[in-house]
Amino acid sequence: MVAAAEFLSLSTPSVRKLRDAGVLERYEPVGPKLSLSSVLDVYSRLSALRSEGLRRGLVEALAQEAADQSLLRDPNLAAGLAAMRRREYVVVED
Repeated sequence: MVAAAEFLSLSTPSVRKLRDAGVLERYEPVGPKLSLSSVLDVYSRLSALRSEGLRRGLVEALAQEAADQSLLRDPNLAAGLAAMRRREYVVVED
C-alpha cells in the first residue's frame, strides 16, 4: 500500500480510502495488496484530474466517480436513461 501511495503521490490513508471506496481493487480478497491494473487506472485518472488543475479533493472526486459508475451499471437506471434519450417519458405536474 505504501508503494502505491508513493507511485500515486498520495498519502497512505488516501490510498486506503480509495481502496475502501472500491476505486482501488484488492489483489487478494483479504489483505493490503492492490491490483496493479487498478493502481495504473487510478494513476491515469489522477493525472487527468491534476492536468485539469485539480489539486485538492482528488480522493473524493475519484470516489464519487466510482459511485457514479456503480449507479450507471444499474439496468433499471440504464433503461430509464435510454427512454429519456428517446423522449419516452411523462411529465408529471403538481
